[in-house]
Amino acid sequence: FPVTIIQARTLRKLVIKLCELDDPLYGDKIQKQLKTLWSHLEPFIQLYRYNENLFLFLLKNQAQIDLLMGKSSYFYDFLVKIYPEGLEVVGEKLCDQYHQRGFFSQISHCKILLTQLLHARPAT
Repeated sequence: FPVTIIQARTLRKLVIKLCELDDPLYGDKIQKQLKTLWSHLEPFIQLYRYNENLFLFLLKNQAQIDLLMGKSSYFYDFLVKIYPEGLEVVGEKLCDQYHQRGFFSQISHCKILLTQLLHARPAT
């Protein structure tokens, strides 16, 4: 689904608020704003979910995303939701995109992070 101008404006306002809250006393407020920011980023992430650079960035930051959202399986659950064809299938497709572009070192990094995520996934 397309991202609206309202969503883009909301993201901009949230980033400005975060920049204004650089005092350590505002830790809870920053945490709340970051959670809100993430929830507004989810439509962007879903829209560009087949971008290999975004996928790798998300994999690299999975622990921080889980910590931010307060649930150890949040990131995994989010990926399962946006990749109904399966994480292994998507991982291979996105690694193929790196291969086509000649970024071979990114392939192993992506596969290692994805394998770690799949092995650490919560029991269902």
